[in-house]
Amino acid sequence: EVRANTFASCYLMPPEFISQIPDPRDWNTEKAINWANELRVSTEALAYALSAAKLISDSTESLIKSVRVPSTVKSDPELPESLSPASRQRREDWLKR
Repeated sequence: EVRANTFASCYLMPPEFISQIPDPRDWNTEKAINWANELRVSTEALAYALSAAKLISDSTESLIKSVRVPSTVKSDPELPESLSPASRQRREDWLKR
């Protein structure tokens, strides 16, 4: 898990990118959930990336790590909203198998 979060923070969220997030030094739980979901990473990986870029304090890092993206909010890249209902159902069935 630590290696996965390190990979995600280094390669999926380079410092040049995360510094362009609006108000990159100002975080709350809602913003952390939103951006983690948008970037398709865990809040823990997001916190590592922000901390490594020296954009947040230790207390803000702990705050971001303490929340999780609810499963009801997560978007599945293999089941995009753009699929027709029939295509979505076929793909869901295939993924379940």
